[in-house]
Amino acid sequence: MTLAQAYCRLQRSNTGLNLSGGIKMLTLNYELDENGDSGFTAFIQSKDCPEGLFSVVSLDSQGRTRRLLNCQTAAPQEILLQAGIQGNIEYTATPPGRMPLAISGAGYFLVQCPTGIFLQRSGDFQLRGEEVWLGACSVLNRDGQTLTWNQEDLDEFGCTTKGECPLVVEADPATSVAVNRTTLRYEGSQLPPPLRESRIFSGSLERLDEPDSGPMGPDWERLPVFTPPRDCDSI
Repeated sequence: MTLAQAYCRLQRSNTGLNLSGGIKMLTLNYELDENGDSGFTAFIQSKDCPEGLFSVVSLDSQGRTRRLLNCQTAAPQEILLQAGIQGNIEYTATPPGRMPLAISGAGYFLVQCPTGIFLQRSGDFQLRGEEVWLGACSVLNRDGQTLTWNQEDLDEFGCTTKGECPLVVEADPATSVAVNRTTLRYEGSQLPPPLRESRIFSGSLERLDEPDSGPMGPDWERLPVFTPPRDCDSI
């Protein structure tokens, strides 16, 4: 589906979103939702949105609204934490002293930094001996300790044969505050439980520098302003 087609479908729907005045828009098609319907999800930044925020709306093939996060009414954290777009995962060489990992699906790695605990999507990790670090931050395992790796093969969850796994968690709006497009500060009193549904690709990194993807939505500064069609009747 083209942007023009998605725009016209949104115009015909009853979402209440302002689609005028130089909007930016990104759309993703989906084949089947939980009800067995196909459709698309649109990410829309308009002049009505507070700085850094955007609206998210999903319409099925019948034009019915399946999901709506209005930038004017939804909580900022709710928008950012429900608008993730998977980046491309690319194989990369693993030189000595590195441990590249990529998450496929939802979730963030949990890292302990000098200034606190953070949720981090990037898995471009370094090794200090067998300990796994991300810059000045230690990467945590499911026991809340520093993750270790001795160069052995990992399973689909990033776990060693001894059962040591990186702690991948879901971002909770109640305890997570966005720092940038790939990082959140964790403000909970206890470590969150592991998110076991996501898969881990070892020897790979997720592309986090593309404007049309990101764990907290698109990079709006790098997307062009959308020019709407003059007439939707023929689209």
